[in-house]
Amino acid sequence: MSTSRVRPIRTEQDYASALAPIDALMDREHSLAEDDEFDALATLVESYEDWHCWRNESRTTKNS
Repeated sequence: MSTSRVRPIRTEQDYASALAPIDALMDREHSLAEDDEFDALATLVESYEDWHCWRNESRTTKNS
């Protein structure tokens, strides 16, 4: 079972830290508890990417 804790992603460093266990879980068989961790991390990463991309697009549009 994994010992990492799922945490909010607020910074690029948090984002990178969330990607590492996702990569590790993708490369091997894992338990149901790790499935839950994977799902939670993937959801957080997706949300962060959506927000980050939206903010960047918004800034680009305002500066045009």
